[in-house]
Amino acid sequence: MAAMDRDGMTSTFEGVLATFGLDPERCRESEAWWRFQPDGLEMQGGIHRQGFRVICSLAKLDPDVSIDEVYTSITGRNATLPLGALAVFAEADRYLWVRSELAFADLSAETMKAMIEACMALARSPTAQSLRAKYRAW
Repeated sequence: MAAMDRDGMTSTFEGVLATFGLDPERCRESEAWWRFQPDGLEMQGGIHRQGFRVICSLAKLDPDVSIDEVYTSITGRNATLPLGALAVFAEADRYLWVRSELAFADLSAETMKAMIEACMALARSPTAQSLRAKYRAW
């Protein structure tokens, strides 16, 4: 199977968004990036550097929390996930996220849908809830 080009990734992902009952055009933020809310979860996804990324926002970090402590917690929680888990915990710009990323060569409608589902499942997990409660800015 040949890797999708940019147009193929765009149309495929928009088709996947539609399977969640979302209007891809209303979700589009830029040429190859979307913000969307399946079942009320704040998510984003699209082409990112050398791969395709889907992220789910968990919380804005409390400004007083040590970023080193957050990274230690995330690393520890990720170590308990199954080997090869499609979604993991991450931090960026003082936000706690669940992230899934695949190389362009691994993309299909099925893998894109699986990325969203994996992020949703991990974001709803007890582990995500405990991280959110511990580090979120009130």
